[in-house]
Amino acid sequence: MKSDSLSLRMAKKEDIISVFEWRNDPWLIPFSSSQKGVCWEDHELWFNKILSDNKSLIYIIEINNQGVGQIRFTQRDNKSCTISISMLKPFTGKGYGVLSLQRACQEIIKKWPMTEILAYVRSDNMQSMTAFEKAGFLKTENIKDVPEDHKCFSLRIK
Repeated sequence: MKSDSLSLRMAKKEDIISVFEWRNDPWLIPFSSSQKGVCWEDHELWFNKILSDNKSLIYIIEINNQGVGQIRFTQRDNKSCTISISMLKPFTGKGYGVLSLQRACQEIIKKWPMTEILAYVRSDNMQSMTAFEKAGFLKTENIKDVPEDHKCFSLRIK
């Protein structure tokens, strides 16, 4: 893995189709919280809301200027936010996910004064749990609103 080939950029309207295709990728669907694909109309509403919502932010992960996934942040309150990531299968298991998580967290704490970033990961998604742990997140208990069948990981910001 060459870290200089990986970059993050803010999502823009033109990314709507790529993000839709990633969201409905048959390999990624089982790892999502809903474990279902989405229709175009629902995706379009969601994507446009994310782009216009000042409490949400979405980055496109690029490797050699090719979009390969996304990282999304959503503020829970003034001190914490949630993070989610999805990457296309050919780019997983190579360290890109860990590096993307680390870089995205560095970026978000410059934009939002967070003290904690939370990740809710499906209990059967060992690959994501490992990536979050390698990125510095710790398995956390006693967090409200953790979806059923998910584990919570936390990155505390000093």
